[in-house]
Amino acid sequence: MVVSTNQSVTFFNSDNLIDWKFQSQFGDNEGSHVAVWECPDLFRLPVDGDNKREKWVLHVSIGDNDVTNGSTAQYFIGEFDGKQFVNDHSLETVLTTDFGQDFYAAQSFSDIPKKDGRRIWLGLMANWRYPYQSPTEPWMGAMSIPRQLSLRTTEDGMVKLIQEPIKEME
Repeated sequence: MVVSTNQSVTFFNSDNLIDWKFQSQFGDNEGSHVAVWECPDLFRLPVDGDNKREKWVLHVSIGDNDVTNGSTAQYFIGEFDGKQFVNDHSLETVLTTDFGQDFYAAQSFSDIPKKDGRRIWLGLMANWRYPYQSPTEPWMGAMSIPRQLSLRTTEDGMVKLIQEPIKEME
């Protein structure tokens, strides 16, 4: 289990889902620390479509702050051995999930059939700067378009998270 702990995340494990044991903490001096980290998600993806070369993605949303003019989100790419996450990038590298103001608390779906193998997520279309100014009738809030996730090596040799609308949106 990965839990938000202020401006870090903490990993726990349990054999019975009742008794939990601390494994490690990640985040000190890593990425952005402009506000609280929330809604962590941890998953593995192949790099450049190569199932023999997989990396772990740790995603966290960042609460309302003046630096980003609202809430935002960041991700880390690295290794996870079931106990500890090790970031592949330098401590100060900030990988922003989405540059818009309305993609927060994204959570990915698990248990998509193995033959499909996609990792899909949705984010809340809101920002902590204005949640109480939104209309409440006939409903309040909405989720983003579902996005398929992948990892690609960019021209500069850096592995980054890629998001594309799912094919079903056609």
